[in-house]
Amino acid sequence: MTYHVPFLKKAYSDSYKLAGAELGVFEGEGAVRLCNQLQFSILYLVDPYLLHKGYDGYSGYDQAEWNNIEERMKKALHIDDTGIGVCNGQRVKHLKMMSVDAAKTIDDAALDFVYIDANHAYEYVKLDLETWYDKVKPGGWVMGHDWPYPTVQQAVNEFMAARNIHFHPDSGQLHGTHDWWFRR
Repeated sequence: MTYHVPFLKKAYSDSYKLAGAELGVFEGEGAVRLCNQLQFSILYLVDPYLLHKGYDGYSGYDQAEWNNIEERMKKALHIDDTGIGVCNGQRVKHLKMMSVDAAKTIDDAALDFVYIDANHAYEYVKLDLETWYDKVKPGGWVMGHDWPYPTVQQAVNEFMAARNIHFHPDSGQLHGTHDWWFRR
């Protein structure tokens, strides 16, 4: 269960149209959950679906399986060949590239939140935080998953300590879940 969705519902009014990004989409279940419960002007879905050296996550998959996973995601989110899709009436855009490259296509302070659930290796989590932090509006949310991974904890804790940032009191990992978040 992901706890960032009810938190976002509480943080924003039902009529507010969010701009958000999910890094690491896999089969799209999280994106579908977001689209079913929140209103979006745009939800960017960032995932290269590429087997690459240094990936820490679903390491048992070969490229053929990643291709199948991508097709299941496209079907679940009704994404066409241009990368545009509609999920429960919400506009989504798949950015099929590494997250650092996808960030270059989005203006600074354009997002209400970013949800980081991509490569769990320390270097990649750190790079995602550094790359996507400025994409979030001041007062928006930097969020992520898989808090139990020591590599995730290290990257998030170091990032926050360097900026004197603290977890929001409702942040999931403080209450025994795998989600975490802090305000930009």
